[in-house]
Amino acid sequence: MKMLMKVSQSSLTVAVTKSAIQRKTFFLVKKCNFSSQKVPNNKITRKSIVTPFPPLTEPVPNLPKAIYATTKDEHQTTKVTVLSNGLKVASENRFGQFCTIGGKYPKEFFEFYKNWHLA
Repeated sequence: MKMLMKVSQSSLTVAVTKSAIQRKTFFLVKKCNFSSQKVPNNKITRKSIVTPFPPLTEPVPNLPKAIYATTKDEHQTTKVTVLSNGLKVASENRFGQFCTIGGKYPKEFFEFYKNWHLA
C-alpha cells in the first residue's frame, strides 16, 4: 500500500541542500516509516495522508450529476448548405468549439485538411 505522509517542505529542502544529505534523508525516511525495519504498532490512519480530498471511490460532495452527450444516429446527421458563391458547407451537431476545413481535388494528388480549435 503506497501512501504519502505529511512532511514539512523545509525538512525536504534541508535534506537536499545540506552537505549531509544521507544523514538527513535517512532521518526523513525513518520519520516517515519508509525504512525496511518493522515498527511495532504502526498506526497509519486516513487522517495521516497528505491530501484532504475524499478517495476516488466516494462521490465528490456538492458536485452536480454529469449530463452526457447523446450519440443517437438521428442527432448525428450531416447537413449540407450551399452558399450564394457556390461554396458547400457541411455541418454536424457535435459538442466542442472546433471546425475542420478541407478541400479535396480528385484529379490531383493534393489534399488539404486542417483542424482549428476555436477558443
